[in-house]
This record gives sequence, C-alpha cells and structure tokens, in this order.
Amino acid sequence: MTNLDLAFWQVSILFIGTLLSSELLFGLPLVRNIKHLHHLLRRIIRTLRSSRISDHWKEQVTVVYAAHLLGHSLLLPSLLLVALFPLAVGLWIATESRDALVLLSLDWRILLGITTLSILYLFVRKHFNA
Repeated sequence: MTNLDLAFWQVSILFIGTLLSSELLFGLPLVRNIKHLHHLLRRIIRTLRSSRISDHWKEQVTVVYAAHLLGHSLLLPSLLLVALFPLAVGLWIATESRDALVLLSLDWRILLGITTLSILYLFVRKHFNA
C-alpha cells in the first residue's frame, strides 16, 4: 500500500481537472453518439436479414452503412479523449515523475475520489439546473 502525501495544490489540480472532465462528459454528445451507433447497427441487421431486399441492394447499402459505422465508431473514442483530457493534464501537473503519474492514476483511492466527485458534481448540476 502506498502512502498518498498530496499537497493542497495537487489535490486542487485534481479537483479542477475532475470537474472540467465531468462537465465535458456531460456536455459532449456521447450519449447521442452511442444511441446513433445502436440505431445504425439495428438498421444494418434489419437490412441484412430482410428477404424482401435483393442481394445486390444489400451489397450497395452495406458500403454506405460501413462508412457511417466507421465514422461514428471513431468519433466515440475521440469524444472520450477530449472529455478526459483535463483530468489527464491535472494528473500530469500534480506529479513529479512518470512513475508517480502511473502510481497516482492507478491508486484506488484516487479513482474512488474522482468517481465520487464526478457523480456528486453531475447530480448537483443536474438537480439545480433542472
């Protein structure tokens, strides 16, 4: 078990990074993108299983579906990277070395604190902005 001796400024940086990442996760169209991917996959499966659509038409439309699927599949991790960037920068600023960065970012207490803070922030934000 490692000892977490974080200074006030380090905790403050992590706090700010967590809040910024939470705000980005709340504001970016992640859920809309996931719903669109789900809808697109349902349409693809429905099209491929349909006996009323010719194989020639299925070949034509599959290429279009594949392009849409690729685009939205690449968009999802990109949005996640953008949303988690402030937290990553906060972790990077709060540590002195690369080893400390790895230890800090994988420590269960830090992960629990970040998760709890994010959930509380989003709950309060949603409750008071409604």
